[in-house]
Amino acid sequence: MALVKTTQLGTKPASNKTPAPPSVASDESKTTATRRSQDRSRLRQQKAAERIGAATEELATGISEAASAAEELRRSLEQIASGAEEAAGAAQESLSATAHLSSRFSDARTEAEASRKRTEELQTSLLQSGAQIDASITAIEGNAARQIASVAIIDKLQTQAETIGSATVAVADISDRTSLLALNAAIEAARAGDDGLGFAVVADEVRALAEIAEGSSRNVSQQAKAIVDGVSGISLRIRSAAAKAQEQTALGRIVTDELNTIRQSLANLSEHSQTILIAAIEAEVATREAQKGAETVASAAEEQSAATSEAQRAVQQQSAALEESQKTAQALAGLADALMDGDARTSRSEELSSAAEELSATVQELSGAAGEILIAIDQISRGSEAQAAATQQANAAMVQIEKNAAQTKESAGRAGERSEEIKLLLSRNKDSLAAIAAGIGNALVETREALAELRSLGEIGFHIERTVERIVLVAVQTSMLAVSGSVEAARAGDAGRGFAIVSTDIRKLAQDAAENIDGVKDVVRLIQLQIAGVERELETIIAASEAEAAKNRLIGERLIAAETEVALMVGANASIFEASQAILVATKQVQAGTQQIAAVAQEASAASQQAATAARQQSRGAEDLAAAVEEIASLADELQISGP
Repeated sequence: MALVKTTQLGTKPASNKTPAPPSVASDESKTTATRRSQDRSRLRQQKAAERIGAATEELATGISEAASAAEELRRSLEQIASGAEEAAGAAQESLSATAHLSSRFSDARTEAEASRKRTEELQTSLLQSGAQIDASITAIEGNAARQIASVAIIDKLQTQAETIGSATVAVADISDRTSLLALNAAIEAARAGDDGLGFAVVADEVRALAEIAEGSSRNVSQQAKAIVDGVSGISLRIRSAAAKAQEQTALGRIVTDELNTIRQSLANLSEHSQTILIAAIEAEVATREAQKGAETVASAAEEQSAATSEAQRAVQQQSAALEESQKTAQALAGLADALMDGDARTSRSEELSSAAEELSATVQELSGAAGEILIAIDQISRGSEAQAAATQQANAAMVQIEKNAAQTKESAGRAGERSEEIKLLLSRNKDSLAAIAAGIGNALVETREALAELRSLGEIGFHIERTVERIVLVAVQTSMLAVSGSVEAARAGDAGRGFAIVSTDIRKLAQDAAENIDGVKDVVRLIQLQIAGVERELETIIAASEAEAAKNRLIGERLIAAETEVALMVGANASIFEASQAILVATKQVQAGTQQIAAVAQEASAASQQAATAARQQSRGAEDLAAAVEEIASLADELQISGP
């Protein structure tokens, strides 16, 4: 409002006027000065009232702007609070998920460690089993060689037994001829009459001995045939046992080759277990990093939530202060209008001064709340930065975890396939060992039966030996009777000539029989010695075969145990594979959560920037309001001073 001059300064009075008297002029001068002073005071009051009106308008505008900024700040803080709550929830889910991941990786690590130990133990066990099978193969081959050697001896027994048969046939023929000579001797005795009585006795004895020799020879021949037949059967049994043993050696070599293959597969399996173990350890480290990140996010979210609550409380305080300020500003506007009208300016200026003081206190409260909000927003901003950094840390950890989980899954899958192959090979080798044991058992049965038959042949050999001794005795007795016959023939003179000739022939036949039977005795003794040797050999073979059968049973039991261990490894690898799949799914979920947290942190950062802008605007507005209030208070004081 422009100031208007209401008086003219420096004008001179008209020269044609008559000067007033001195006393009258002095009164007029005082009146004029008072009027001028009042005019200047009114002008100042009018100017102050105008300025107060302008200040109150500015104050009302500032309060409206502050209220608008407070509303914007409230919306930003609500967004930040919602984001903090969302981030806290996502962080808790991430913590739970990472704890679960840590547990799954710990289980996978335990399973992998157990599988690695099992593979090492199985490698040692299979190495021992392979060495034992090699030794067993060598022993079985040795037994087979002994059996073949025994067959060669038994074949000789057959030839020797056939020789006995031929010799006893000759002895039987000699006995027949001796019997005929004994008949001739009886005839000669009859011709000699009384002189031939002795001849008759000798002839009867010779005939009786010839019959004994013939019967014994035929028994020996039959027994020799039994030996020939028995030896043939024994030879077949031993050959069969040797062939079965050779079959078992071939099967045993296949088993040892496959056991070596299994050991190589176990070494590869151990490498897979080691890979899983390393991946699990690395993943556990990464999981701890992810947990730290999630904990940091959760802590930052809690701090953000607390700071947001504090800022919201300050905003509510601001809103209440602004409502009071608006009421006071409206009152100030009314007072300003009253001052403009010029009614009771002194009393109005006092009310104005009081309202200005009240408004000043409210503005100070508003300014203090704005400062608190800026501090809270700064804390929220730092929390957003911490969340962003922690989210990056968690994302990096989850990438590592995902890599380790994929590696674990791949290794577990390959280990599972290899374990299944090993399981099949072990099952097949277990069956092969069972077949070897069965073959050894069958060979043992054949060998035991051959040994039993051989012992029976030994008994027959003893019978032949006793029979041969009887035949030898008969030959000796026959020879002695022939000598006695020759003596009797010499006593009879001419009557004993024919008997003498017969006696001589009988003695020759007895000598032939003795010579033949002596050869049989030697052959029988040789057969008995060879049978005893073969018996000892077969007993040794049986004992060795029984030992190998027992070893193979132990190896079979060891393979059964290995098959059980491999089945556990198959289950463990399947469990690790399933856990890896679950971990991969969980990592995707955690990554989605971290992305959500990152988005929330970004939104919170943007909202905090908006809130900071609004808070700074409030702070500047509060300063402007304070300046306006200060001006109003100053003008009110001026009005009081310049009052009438």
